[in-house]
Amino acid sequence: MPIAEPNTKNKLGLTLPEVPRDNMENHNENGVQEVCIERLKEEFNQLDCTDKQKDRMEEFFKSKQAVGELKQDDLVNICELGQGNGGVVWKVRHKPTDKIMARKLIYLEVKPALKSQIIRELKVLHQCNSPYIVGFYGAFAVEAQISICMEYMDGGSLDLILKKVMRIPEHILGKITVAVLRGLSYLRERHRIMHRDIKPSNILVNQQGEIKLCDFGVSAQLIDSTLHTFIGTRSYMSPERLEGTHYGIMSDIWSLGLSLVEMAVGRYPIPPPSVQDIDALFKEDPHGCQSRPEGFGCHKGLAIFELMEWIVNEAPPGLAREHFSSDFCDFIDRCLKKSTSERADLNTLLNHSFYRRYENEIDNQDMSNENKQSTNDNDNLADEQQRTRPIGAVLGWLNLGSVSPRQPTSAAQSISGANNNEDSIPGSPPQFVEYSQLMEANRNAQNLQLAHEIVFNKDFELQLPDYEKGSLAEKVHNTIHTAFWNVLREDLEAKPPRYEHIVDLIGEAKEDLKSLTLPHQITLKQQIDEAVNLEIVKKKFQANAVDPNEYTKYFIDMMSSLCAECRDEQITKLKMLSDPVECFRGIMELLNLMKLDMANFNIRHYRPLLQQQSVNYEKSTFEKFLEAQRNMGIDPLAATYNWLERAFHREQKKETIGSYIALDQPADNVLPLTILNEAYMEILLWNPTHPFPETLQLDEIRFNQVHISSMRLLIISTIMGILSHITGSVLRDYESLRTTLKAQMIIILEDFPQRKLRDLLASLGEQIVKTSREELEKYNQAKVIVDNEQMIKDSLQTIADHKLTEHPVFKVLFNRYVTFIQQLLIQSANSTSSSLLPNVAIPNGLTLVMNEVIITVRLFIRLITYNKIVFSEHYSTIIKQIQEKKSPSSRRTLPEQ
Repeated sequence: MPIAEPNTKNKLGLTLPEVPRDNMENHNENGVQEVCIERLKEEFNQLDCTDKQKDRMEEFFKSKQAVGELKQDDLVNICELGQGNGGVVWKVRHKPTDKIMARKLIYLEVKPALKSQIIRELKVLHQCNSPYIVGFYGAFAVEAQISICMEYMDGGSLDLILKKVMRIPEHILGKITVAVLRGLSYLRERHRIMHRDIKPSNILVNQQGEIKLCDFGVSAQLIDSTLHTFIGTRSYMSPERLEGTHYGIMSDIWSLGLSLVEMAVGRYPIPPPSVQDIDALFKEDPHGCQSRPEGFGCHKGLAIFELMEWIVNEAPPGLAREHFSSDFCDFIDRCLKKSTSERADLNTLLNHSFYRRYENEIDNQDMSNENKQSTNDNDNLADEQQRTRPIGAVLGWLNLGSVSPRQPTSAAQSISGANNNEDSIPGSPPQFVEYSQLMEANRNAQNLQLAHEIVFNKDFELQLPDYEKGSLAEKVHNTIHTAFWNVLREDLEAKPPRYEHIVDLIGEAKEDLKSLTLPHQITLKQQIDEAVNLEIVKKKFQANAVDPNEYTKYFIDMMSSLCAECRDEQITKLKMLSDPVECFRGIMELLNLMKLDMANFNIRHYRPLLQQQSVNYEKSTFEKFLEAQRNMGIDPLAATYNWLERAFHREQKKETIGSYIALDQPADNVLPLTILNEAYMEILLWNPTHPFPETLQLDEIRFNQVHISSMRLLIISTIMGILSHITGSVLRDYESLRTTLKAQMIIILEDFPQRKLRDLLASLGEQIVKTSREELEKYNQAKVIVDNEQMIKDSLQTIADHKLTEHPVFKVLFNRYVTFIQQLLIQSANSTSSSLLPNVAIPNGLTLVMNEVIITVRLFIRLITYNKIVFSEHYSTIIKQIQEKKSPSSRRTLPEQ
């Protein structure tokens, strides 16, 4: 049996012994096996897939179990496969198991806390088990990079295939359509996930003929973190998404339709090819899958902004009915309606005749040698023969196994390739990079989240990006900034000097300075405009009749009159600089800080007003979300409904969380308030496989903090209860020892739940024994620890042998904790006192962590109380509907609001 790495130290510097580990099971943070093969088979049986697909998924899951937790040092790069939005994809080998994977590296300049949240969100991918979704091995973060490890698809993407052939025939596109729609349906129905980036390069195939989706938007934080840098694939975005309005699954439908047209005609269809081009294509390649000749498909593309304008304002592309079936043409037309009210939804497409024609032809059997055929034989195949061949064999014509991944090239090769545009084959339009996008597509969401944060967090303020010291992000940031100022210095020192950059810089500083004025200071703004007239500035520099230091002095003097007192020292340092480049650099850096000061001043100034109006504002803004989603045929409160329904059933069955039973209510008629309070208790034991309720999402991070903090405090109390049982009165007699142990346990449990509970308990056992022995030796009481050392360690490990909530001591304490919170919720319904908690007795067994419990529960009560005020009408409507439904098997209709 393998053992832990030697010389491992805990967070307090204590060296831990080598501990036997169980490598037969995967455990979650509570030390419980997460999934078993039998349970997975039950899930597979509920999917719409063949026995061979189920066997392949089971085989992948077994390989995933063998891989276990991913580590940076275990992965060896084989070759680069390509580049996607925000990252590079590598083919890698997992050294311990020799498994081949695809690893996507995403570079993000985000804080460690946000990086951890992205990793947690990506772990939802572990629950995505479908033959139409690329398998997920895991994700981890190292410095400024996030690694996402996926199943390696040896056929590559449809984008690569399209670069090998002139076009993909309709009967193959039909099978691709079935796979993509089933994948989208699975993501939506099982996980409430949109894809957000359907395009040929995100549809992968392998030599078994399997077609799978990758790169879908499971992580909202990852999307938000990359959106400001990488524009995504604007070429495939729907009109409503480009216009910045709300979008949903209907946006994926548009992207699918556009991708199918591209593969059908052999090139990106905007602007659309002419009738003559299509006729020539079918004359040269009547059956499809003909090898693409050099230079085929080249056409002059549009600039990105022209392309976006075309998508929004011009007629959508379509298919020529003389070359494609009427079913296929109609399917495309329904996908590419510019108005979401006219565009077909997912259910409509799943019942479309084009889909129905091919849904039973998805034959993902393994390709045998006799099924493989070279591209030279394609012209000899009749239409009927092609139509009946399995998708794996058809894709096998392309010799997908020999598709060479893109290898790194030298700078000279890159420049040479860039200068030979006529030889390139643009199967899909290039991806574009944008540095200043402010996520216009979700203005209401951004405003709602910002307003809520300002109201709820009295310490909220804007901050400059915080780079980890010595990190790659910090080095890149410093290098780019230094290079900018070096260029400015070279311009000023040139013979003759070049003044274009410094004029632009003066203009930028002028606008920043004006942004620091208050709305009523109109005269001051006019004075700044007159003092820094850019036309005059430009002419003066061209005539070599001005010294840059004249403008640095003006800016410093103006900043001195506008800045806060805390910036006076920086102003003084600026006045001592004589080098214009260093002076301008200091001015721009200080202006950034002053703009931040002004923004935070406005936040503090408007916070009381926001607090007065926050409830009405959040209600009205949330209604806009609901209306937009209903218009797209999406149930906007599905997760909230399921959350409340689970609470209702627990109350009916008397299986409430924490075994709490509300008093003074009829046994056959549970009160709505009781159901709602019970629903909130589920947060303390939240199952990440459940979608988080829409009405709680603004505070999801805070609710998660409550959950984690509660678990840590209950684990500490459980351990202290076990120690008291073993040592008798000794532990209770020495308050200083109990306080020291609590402080040390809090430090070690900071890694929970990121690290397995079993590992943390081993560390805690060693630390508790060491600290207790040293402390009690002062009073000649250490014998009780020495005699029971192994019992203490073994007893702590029993916590991980159970499901955490089923451990006898933990269960008793948890039930008391829930009862405590439930009673406070009932009292708080009739009280507005902020000092309610300190006047209520803390449950027995939790007194050691009393202060921490008060802080955690006060936050929980505050979150719940505010949430009830904002969403009470929705909760009342849904609970009434659940109570009236009676039968659990009844189908739910969208509630009218």
